[in-house]
Amino acid sequence: MKNPSEQKEFVSRRDRIGDQGDDAPHHGETQNQAIPPGIADTTEIENQAGIGENKANDEPDNILLTDAKIGRNRRKCNIYRAIQKPDGNAEPDDKKLEELHVFSSLMATGISRISRFIRGYDGEYDVRMSNKVPGAPSAHEDGFTRNNLPDPSLWPVFDYSGVPELAGIPDRLNAATALLDDNIAAFGDRPVLHMGTVSWRYRELLTRANQIARVLVEDCGLKSGQRVLLRAPNTPMMVACWFGVLKAGGVCVATMPLLRARELVYILEKAEITHAFCDVALAEEMEAAKAQAPVLQHLLYHSVAGTGETAATLETAAAGKGTDFQNVETAADDVALIAFTSGTTGSPKGTMHFHRDIMASCECFPRYVGKLMPDDIVTGTPPLAFTFGLGGLVLFPMRFGASTRFLENPSPDGMLQTIQDHGITQIYTAPTAYRAIAG
Repeated sequence: MKNPSEQKEFVSRRDRIGDQGDDAPHHGETQNQAIPPGIADTTEIENQAGIGENKANDEPDNILLTDAKIGRNRRKCNIYRAIQKPDGNAEPDDKKLEELHVFSSLMATGISRISRFIRGYDGEYDVRMSNKVPGAPSAHEDGFTRNNLPDPSLWPVFDYSGVPELAGIPDRLNAATALLDDNIAAFGDRPVLHMGTVSWRYRELLTRANQIARVLVEDCGLKSGQRVLLRAPNTPMMVACWFGVLKAGGVCVATMPLLRARELVYILEKAEITHAFCDVALAEEMEAAKAQAPVLQHLLYHSVAGTGETAATLETAAAGKGTDFQNVETAADDVALIAFTSGTTGSPKGTMHFHRDIMASCECFPRYVGKLMPDDIVTGTPPLAFTFGLGGLVLFPMRFGASTRFLENPSPDGMLQTIQDHGITQIYTAPTAYRAIAG
């Protein structure tokens, strides 16, 4: 329990939540209130998780999630009300509790931090922590990422016990294996990526990713744990590169297509990036950055869908490679990607995500909220360098054998036309785009 002054701050935050609408309960309601008194105990968990009142927009919250974000919006009120029995009794409906699994989403948090709160009969919230979090000795030969993680004493408490799929994450995990290789038996001949007239099947994506991994290891000497910068718009080859890097044990550092040379140089130097893949259409700024960043030793170019000419040096190198590859057996807590923030409050910050974080996001939101199926076709506007785009347009659909159509025209009108022409079933975009589509 926190001291009274800290509890008071939590209450004042909760009161502000209550002011958002008449249906959101206010502090002081009793017995059947939507937020029981015991929820104040969760300030300890919030503080461990690093939730702050004035987080900058470009700073990902390393937060604990329950059925919704505690103290951040009024969804907690609605969800607690949903688990009350129809007669208003405050006892939980066990069936509803099982349905309301905790979810953690990369697109929402930047990194998975899981906990589960279960309503107890004494009016308190009981936090059930698991004793074992997935992880093992690192498979990275290059220890840069692990050496630059915060001291473990500063980390939040991880709990993977609330959702069976999270509890089942193994100690050894390569997200590329789980999302691509392991899907071939069931979905190998199903479509996975569309753009214009091009459609790739899961099996074709696997072949491309394997060949790219071979280029990295055999031609570029990539050691597991080294960082690879990706610079491209949302295209099939961008996705193939992403998987190729993870297969080879590398760490993906995807960047926004609009970054200029000086911004790329900062990222290259900050993350000590030795390898880079770039779309041929974005070569000018990439070449300027390479000239200013000696740390970058290998730079290869690719086209939109693997059909480039001689300028597409990655595709030329990959053409003669074998189509199989033995994925590096990374630890679940080896870093898989570094996502740089936009830098609106200062220098961009690199947020590191484990392989288990990637899979945690896939096992929760798309399974229990999005409820994706193999026949779903997803589209959206966020770049894959933005974890919202990575999750919504690549990770989530691929976890369940669905497919994604990348937009050639990302305007609201272009997106609406794509929805109508291709039977899109799920969209990931910004609120302003939804308002524009709605007219």
